[in-house]
Amino acid sequence: MRRSFLGVALGLIMVSAGTVAGCTPGNDQADQPTCRLVTPPSLAGPTAAGGVKVVEQGYTTVPPDRVQNSTNFPRVSIGAVLENTSNQVAYRTRVTFDAYDTAGRSVVSGPQVDYRTIEVPIMVPGAKLSVGNTVVADQRSTVAKVSVAPTVSGWLPPGDASNGLAPITAMTVNAGERKADGSAILSFTTRGQNCANLLSRGTTFAWRDATGKLVGGNTDGQTKQSACQTGGEAKPLTAMSQENTVPATADIAKTQVSALCDVARAPGVISSGQPIN
Repeated sequence: MRRSFLGVALGLIMVSAGTVAGCTPGNDQADQPTCRLVTPPSLAGPTAAGGVKVVEQGYTTVPPDRVQNSTNFPRVSIGAVLENTSNQVAYRTRVTFDAYDTAGRSVVSGPQVDYRTIEVPIMVPGAKLSVGNTVVADQRSTVAKVSVAPTVSGWLPPGDASNGLAPITAMTVNAGERKADGSAILSFTTRGQNCANLLSRGTTFAWRDATGKLVGGNTDGQTKQSACQTGGEAKPLTAMSQENTVPATADIAKTQVSALCDVARAPGVISSGQPIN
């Protein structure tokens, strides 16, 4: 059994891996800035989270993707809010979601371990971003608590639209509703002023209930390239959260989404420790 991904998107940003994006204005006026996407730091692998902290989290055990797995393989919808408390840009923050039994032992094992981690390409100083994931627990396990652990791959000095480090925000324009089968469809737009198009790495989101409490989340690794284009996307994009992925207590109108945009392409193969997006 493989887990399913879903999602919606809101304010996230991302940095580029690479060198120069050729977007110099097409005239010689000296007062017009040159567009040069930032060159990311050398990535030796994730390190300590440092200034990226989890400031809020919540979870709900949701029905399985198949009825026959209802008692054997519970799934856990986890949502969180991250904050970059540093004065630097956090580049490619990997966020690992896990679930534990009453003894504090992880109940996510085997092939499902490969689906625990997402990657937030960029977090500017002071940014708060909502993230989520749904993990599949071990057979007949009981989930007593969860964890959300960010690790930062590298750090960059603050930037702006001229180097691809201007924020990209997403706004829900049609909240929709949770359907009887536990799915939901959301429409959103994005806004950003980066001088060149960035690369979509999917979307991530967090669910809240009517009181505002976080009750879960998920990630849709499917790219939505126009979400990361210069100026953003004014035409609503649609994201679908699949069957039995939205907690029954979720108030869809309160959904918080993040558009994941990068200037470099992501690793193409999902493996242990690698992000799913």
